[in-house]
Amino acid sequence: MRDTLLRLVDFNLINDGPIRLTLDAVRVTTGDLVHFDSSNQQLGPEHVMASSALPPGFPPVRINGELFWDGGIYSNTPLDTVLDDLPRHNTLCFMVDLWNPAGSEPKNIYQVETRYKDILYASRSREHIEAYRAKHDLRRKLNKLYRLLPKNLQERTEIRKIGEMRSTTTMNIIQLIYPGRDWSLASKDINFSSASMEWRWEQGYRNASKALDDAAWLNPVPNDVGVVVHRYLRLFRNRLGFTSSGLLKKKLPYFPIGSVSTGAVASGLPTISAKSCPNSVNVDFESRSVSSI
Repeated sequence: MRDTLLRLVDFNLINDGPIRLTLDAVRVTTGDLVHFDSSNQQLGPEHVMASSALPPGFPPVRINGELFWDGGIYSNTPLDTVLDDLPRHNTLCFMVDLWNPAGSEPKNIYQVETRYKDILYASRSREHIEAYRAKHDLRRKLNKLYRLLPKNLQERTEIRKIGEMRSTTTMNIIQLIYPGRDWSLASKDINFSSASMEWRWEQGYRNASKALDDAAWLNPVPNDVGVVVHRYLRLFRNRLGFTSSGLLKKKLPYFPIGSVSTGAVASGLPTISAKSCPNSVNVDFESRSVSSI
């Protein structure tokens, strides 16, 4: 792998170019998530190898005397790596979910192993997003309260520390959800066959193209909202009709959109009320997006 990376990757361009690259890996001896960042260190093939060293199929990679594994065993959705970076800026974050946490009940041992890996690698991305949303919205509310205080109170030490926690930034998260196609069932986490890779590339390209065409992050949001999530799920057809990890019905697909607040902006859909439709909406076409605030 090292020889392949050296042959195909221009690490001088990565380290000296304008685009910042951050790779996450887990320190084997402590279980801590470590960030390898081109903004403060030189990256090489060993950092890429460490960030993809999924045990037990791949051995840990030693960097500066310490062993590292794939960061995905700690978290497959390390949002904080991007969104908590300081100083904070208005951010557009593309988050790709390669594993679908939702699925049908398993009927045999092979389906058990498949569902197990889906749940394991999906890494509770929805919970991560909602936790970050609550935290960042609180920063926005702190800013609003801080600005209401008279100047003499703002200068007090304890108030100034609270002021340092506030934020005026808006984080737009574009969540591209893989619909789920179990090419090799339980072994799909190590399936890098050309057919499965080309299928994933195609689905990801279509989802990303839809997101870019919508450009939903340009829509105005309320002043007290710090995080907006735009979810995209690409549905696909097979011989039996619509299907996606057992969730979609043959005649009418079921499109999971999670928790959508009243006033959500839906591309191609009417406004959805969380009270009347908290967890799902039925759609009769192939690809849809939903933005929630």
